[in-house]
Amino acid sequence: MFSSDSSELPSDVGPFLEQTNLLRAAFVPDTHQAACRVAFTEDTEPFLFAVDRLQGIRVSLYQCEGICAYAQVDRDTYIALCTLLGQAQWRVLILNPLLVEEDLGHWTPSRCLFAPQPYKQDYALTLESPHVCRGCVEFYQCLGAENEILAIQACIAGLQRR
Repeated sequence: MFSSDSSELPSDVGPFLEQTNLLRAAFVPDTHQAACRVAFTEDTEPFLFAVDRLQGIRVSLYQCEGICAYAQVDRDTYIALCTLLGQAQWRVLILNPLLVEEDLGHWTPSRCLFAPQPYKQDYALTLESPHVCRGCVEFYQCLGAENEILAIQACIAGLQRR
């Protein structure tokens, strides 16, 4: 389902995601894209991931090691979570052609995983007790990303059991 624009995948994140069954969601048959591209970058912008309808998902690995160490999250799980968050946004963009990337902004300051943080290292605090706020859950489910929200919640539940 996912393809990568990067020749160097971090660890074995692709098989990890497939093995944990986190990326299995049915796509609309008439969608012009069969797969979402995932690129892993070292972008220094303060985001976990960025989504573009045509380009796919960019997962930022900048400061990944420090964030994972602080939040006591292993790197593959961190990358999986970022990818799943991006997948939810990409999915609603594909299913709802009138939406643009800016429509997916989280306008209220929050520790929700979809909310932007002022600095990249602030995501370490967000991952101490990771969650997706009720407004985001309802928003993404309403726009057709029910499976993606369930996968995100399963990933978060796994983090909270650690």
